[in-house]
Amino acid sequence: HAHWLFPIMHEDKKVLIEHLALRGFDAAEKASSIGVIAAPYGREKAVKMTEVFESLVYVPAHEVMSEADVKRLAAAIAEVSW
Repeated sequence: HAHWLFPIMHEDKKVLIEHLALRGFDAAEKASSIGVIAAPYGREKAVKMTEVFESLVYVPAHEVMSEADVKRLAAAIAEVSW
C-alpha cells in the first residue's frame, strides 16, 4: 500500500493542520523530498515559488481512503478555507 500526500495552498496552514487533526486527518507542513532549490549564482531567487511552498499543506490522499473519507476531508478543509 502506498500513502500519498496531496499539496494544497492555504492562507493559514497551522490552523488547517490543527483543524484536520481534530477531525482525524494527519496533515503536514512539509514533504520530505519536495522544496524550492536555491537559484544558481547570478540568477534571481524563486520568490513566488518560495511563497507558494510556504503556504502548502500536505493532506492524506491514498488508496485506502473511502469516498466518505475523501468527502469528510474536503468538508473539513472547506470549514477553514477562504
